[in-house]
Amino acid sequence: MKVAPITQKKNKKNRTVGFPIDVHINGGTRIPIEGMKKVLTDLVQADMELWFDPNGIGDTPEVILRTSLTDYQRGNEPENTNRTIEEVTHVLNVNFEALKKIGPVRATIRWFNRERLRQQATLHGNWKAAKAELDLWCGGIAIYRDGFRIGFSGQSTGEDWLGLDSSALKRGGFAVNRIQTVGALEISRKENPGLVDRSNREGLIESPESNLVRDMLSKFAIDELRRYIGHEGQEEKKARLNDIVESAPATIRARILQAEQGLTSIRSKVPADVQESVQSIANNLHFIKNEVTRFEEASKLATERREDILELAGVGTVMSGVLHELTRTTGHTRQLLQKLSKDESPGTKALLTKLDSEIKAINTRLRQLDPLTPSGRHRKEIFNLSALLNTILEGYGARFERHNIIPEFKISGVDDTQPVEVNMVRGFVSLAIENLITNSVYWVQQGGRSDRRITLELDAESRTLTLRDNGPGISPADKDRIFTAGFTMRPKGQGLGLFIAAEVATYHDARLLLDSADEDGRYRGFVLELPKE
Repeated sequence: MKVAPITQKKNKKNRTVGFPIDVHINGGTRIPIEGMKKVLTDLVQADMELWFDPNGIGDTPEVILRTSLTDYQRGNEPENTNRTIEEVTHVLNVNFEALKKIGPVRATIRWFNRERLRQQATLHGNWKAAKAELDLWCGGIAIYRDGFRIGFSGQSTGEDWLGLDSSALKRGGFAVNRIQTVGALEISRKENPGLVDRSNREGLIESPESNLVRDMLSKFAIDELRRYIGHEGQEEKKARLNDIVESAPATIRARILQAEQGLTSIRSKVPADVQESVQSIANNLHFIKNEVTRFEEASKLATERREDILELAGVGTVMSGVLHELTRTTGHTRQLLQKLSKDESPGTKALLTKLDSEIKAINTRLRQLDPLTPSGRHRKEIFNLSALLNTILEGYGARFERHNIIPEFKISGVDDTQPVEVNMVRGFVSLAIENLITNSVYWVQQGGRSDRRITLELDAESRTLTLRDNGPGISPADKDRIFTAGFTMRPKGQGLGLFIAAEVATYHDARLLLDSADEDGRYRGFVLELPKE
């Protein structure tokens, strides 16, 4: 057998062709290295391509990452998305210097829906051939260095280095897993010196660069593909929410128990002039504990029915939010009480009063969501929306102060003293507003501005509620997917808040929309069109 020297062959588009090796036996004719057969390529569902270059892509140096999603079954035009340095560093939670160490990479992911492929191939009488071909090729994303595959990457018997099967059950249908994907990550020894093979060439050595590449592919390619094809259906969403609902109550109760134990052991030792604050904290913690039990009951009902994703989402996000706040406040409670037993300075007493107000704020938020519990579920009522908004903002008071955020609430179309009434489910409306405000609270902290502002404007005449902030805003590339379940630009986000807010609007035959773009082309506002009734 004779193997010809390796040459970098070019095709008509001047791109390097894979497998640049000629194989001959005894000087005979070249033995072809076959690619994927037509029986399978004709049944591709979607292709996702990703290009990353820290030096810039195209004519825009700020754009360092581009994805292109092509859905062959629906016949749509490729969906191209550009990501800037700011966006990529934020999502991956790294600085630009770390990204530059990776070097340029390219990835292609080809996705097949086995269930749909079976239906289509059976119609043409070639199911067995198509299945055999897919079984041969599938296995996830293979890594190619200078055209040569590294070990068994991208093979079903190889390592699941991207974790595709850990986040998607090994089944067919609407799941992005190894049995339904064929892909390649292209790197080179020259351009990617930080991506080093293991000694047995079975994969890449764990390093900051290889971890970043893995995160980049997961968050900008795999997650985007999953969202597009349905994010593995409603069951995937419910499963993630169930995890929150099932784990949060026990964690919250444990936090409260710690704080209550601190109150009991130190209450007699604190000065008389702060006894009132200590008692107030005890009362509010008791209330929160009772509310957690009620929310737990509501979540069990929602889980049993399995038909109302909105309700389960509501309970899940409430639990998650309360857990976040309580983790902070109850931890401070014990520390402050211990300090008070030894230190009676005015500063320490003032901190206790502030802590008391923060726990009261959590209670205020829980009370507004009370209709989500079993006794008030799905009950529309006529109520004053302006009063509800004031109460919700009051519940965020401590959080606004902590993050130096200036809130503003304006009413137009009526006198400030007049009610603006709506006929909606109060708990659902509270949930939608909470998610919009929470979203803004996070993003105004990311823009680098010192004057952080969140503005709510209720227009009684046009029946709209507009929420705007002065954060970095939403990229035009994301405007059509911002309300999609699972989409998020937050490093540890779940992509549920804006989806739930939009679902609340739909439930009431209303709409949640992006406000018009600012001068820089980015979107910083949401408009909730209220029911006209």
